[in-house]
Amino acid sequence: MLATPLFNTQWQYTALLFGSQELSAGGEASLWMRRGFPNMQTEGRLGVSGVPAGRWRLDATLGDIALEQPTGRQRQSLIVDELPLEGAELSLRSERQEIGFFAGQPKYYVQPPEGGTTKPVIAGAHWIRYRGASWFGISAAGVRDPSYVDDETYRAANAGWLTADAGRDLSASTGVFAHLYMGSGGGLGGRAGLETHLPRADLLAGVFTFGRSLPFLYPLLRPGETGLEVSANYRTSEMSSLFGHLSWVEGERGTGRRRARGLVGLSRGWGSGLPTVQIVYSRDEVVFDPQTVALQPRPTNRIAATVSEATSTDLVSLRLERAWGGAEDRAQGVLTYRRAVGLRSLLNGSAVVQREPGRWGVTAEGDLQFPLGGPWYGLTGLGGAFIDSQGGNTAEGLIKVGVLRQLIGTGLSLRVEGLAPFSVGLPRSDRFRREVAVTLGYTLGWSSLSELYRRVGVAPPGETVGEVVGRVTLQGRPVVGVVVVVQDVFRATTGRRGQYRVRFVPAGPATVTVDPDSLPPRISVLGGLPRHIVVPPNGQVEVDLALAEFSFFQGSVVVCEQGKLKAVAGAVVRARRESVSQEVTTSTMGGFAFDRLPPGTYTIEVELGSARLPRQVAAPKPFQVDLGQDRMGFVIRVGCS
Repeated sequence: MLATPLFNTQWQYTALLFGSQELSAGGEASLWMRRGFPNMQTEGRLGVSGVPAGRWRLDATLGDIALEQPTGRQRQSLIVDELPLEGAELSLRSERQEIGFFAGQPKYYVQPPEGGTTKPVIAGAHWIRYRGASWFGISAAGVRDPSYVDDETYRAANAGWLTADAGRDLSASTGVFAHLYMGSGGGLGGRAGLETHLPRADLLAGVFTFGRSLPFLYPLLRPGETGLEVSANYRTSEMSSLFGHLSWVEGERGTGRRRARGLVGLSRGWGSGLPTVQIVYSRDEVVFDPQTVALQPRPTNRIAATVSEATSTDLVSLRLERAWGGAEDRAQGVLTYRRAVGLRSLLNGSAVVQREPGRWGVTAEGDLQFPLGGPWYGLTGLGGAFIDSQGGNTAEGLIKVGVLRQLIGTGLSLRVEGLAPFSVGLPRSDRFRREVAVTLGYTLGWSSLSELYRRVGVAPPGETVGEVVGRVTLQGRPVVGVVVVVQDVFRATTGRRGQYRVRFVPAGPATVTVDPDSLPPRISVLGGLPRHIVVPPNGQVEVDLALAEFSFFQGSVVVCEQGKLKAVAGAVVRARRESVSQEVTTSTMGGFAFDRLPPGTYTIEVELGSARLPRQVAAPKPFQVDLGQDRMGFVIRVGCS
C-alpha cells in the first residue's frame, strides 16, 4: 500500500478517543476509536482483557475484531490468514483450554468475480484443548448472504463450515499444525504446515487447498485455490536480515490471482545515529484503496526502498515507492523529519512527491510544538502544494494552528488543531481542505477505591498518610514535566520551578522513582533509582532529584574462525574514563550494552578469561571510543588479522 495519496482528498473532520484502565478485580479495560466525516470509515474497539472469572480469564471486544485459525498456544505463526470483522467476540481462557464466540460483518469485503454485492454476516464459536506439547480443537461458523466463486452454488441463502484444528510442538523451537474445513455445500479444504524458530532464522512451510463449494471469505477461505507457501526470516547479523513470503497457487479462480505471489526484502542497519535501509518487492492481487475504503481484486506489483536515521533527538526517513499493474500506476517519494528542540519543543516536517499518468505534484508541511506555560502547549505550522496536470497548474498554501492541554495529572490530555488553506495566486489544487482534528485520551491507572480517592484529592477513610515533595533539576536549572512516581502508584508532575508534590501516600517505607518516558532524551537521574524513604504520619519528606546527561553504548564481541565471525559469550567489556568505570559480560550472542555512561571519550578493555572461544586468542589492545553521542551496533573483533 502506498502512503497517503497526494490527490483527491476531501474536506474532513477527524476525532480520536482512546484510553485504558486497570480493573480492581484484575485485567484491563481499553477504548480506541477514530471517526472522520464525511468519508473516513469508523475504526476502533471497546473491550476488556484478562479479567478473572474463577479459573478462567475473560476477554471481550466490541468493534474491530479478526477471525483467524489458531496456530498454537503462543500464536506466533509467521503466516496467519485472518478476516477483519466489525462485530463482537468473547473468549474464556484457562491453562488447558479456551472457549470463544464471535459475530460480525467483514470490514473490507472482497467480492468474487461472479459474487454478489451484499456483505455477509458471520457468527460462530470455537473450542481449543491444550495437553502437554499438543493442542486440538473444533470450530463452527455460519454465514448469511454468502458469496461463491462457483455460479451453480452462488444462490445458496445461507452457508456454514466446520473446522478441526490440531498441532504439536516437536521441540522447543519446532511445531506442526493442521486445519481441516468442511462446508455445508459439500466443499472441503485444508491447510498443514511446519514452522521452526532458530537463533538466527524463522521458517514456515505449508500446503493448502480450498474447494470451490466453500463460501468465499478472502483471505481466510479462498475457494478454487491449491498451493504451497513458504515464509522465512534470516538474520544475517544483529543489525540485518533477509525475509520473504512466497506462495505458489495452482488455481486462478476467486480473485484472479497469478500463479506466484508474495514479497521478498532485506533490511540493514548500522546502529544509532547511522542509517537503516530496507528494500521490499511484493506482488499481490488485493490492494487497499484509502480513498474508497475498499479492497479491490487487481494484481499489483510494488517495490519500495526506505532509508531512515534515528537518534534520541532526531528522526529522518526517506521512502521511494513504485506501484504498477492492474489499475495502479503510481510513483511516490515521502520525506519525514522530526527533531526535539530543547526539552519541551518538537519540530515535525514532511514532503511528498507523486507521479500518476498525466499529472505530478509535490506537497510539504512543517509544524512546531512549543510550551506556552504550565500544562499548555501551542502548535503552529505552514505547508503548501503544487500540482501540474493536463488541465493546467494548481497550487495553494496551508496554515496550521493548534493547542494541547494536559488536563489531569499525566493522564487526560486534549489536542485541538485546525488547518486552513489559502491562495497563492493559482487555482486551488484541492490537496488541502479545511480540517479540524480533536484528540482526547485518558489513562487513569488506579487499581483500588483508595487510589481513586487520592486521584480526586481526598485522603482514604481510616488511613494514615503523608506527603513527598521535592525539586528536579538539570545542572542546577529546574526541569518541567518530569513525572515522579512513589510506590509505583502515586504520581506527580514537576511544575515551572521543577517542584513536585505527591499527596496521600501511606505512612511508612516507600520508594521514589521517575517515569523514564517523561525524561528528556539521554537524561537520567544521578545516583540511580529507586530512592528509599520513610513517609512520616501526617508529615512531609523531601526528595530532590538531580538529572544528568548519559550516553548509550551497545555492540557485540566476535572472533574470526575459518573466515567467519562467531559470537564470543562470557567476555568482560570494561568502559573507563577518569573516575567512571563500568563493566558488563557479553551474552550468548556476544552482545553487550552500557546505558548510563556520562558523555566523553572512554578507554574500552576486553578480558577473555572466562569467555567461550573456539580457539586460544589474545585479548585486543585497549582502544578509545568517543561517546559524545549514543553508539549502537559497535563490533569488537578478536583473533582477526
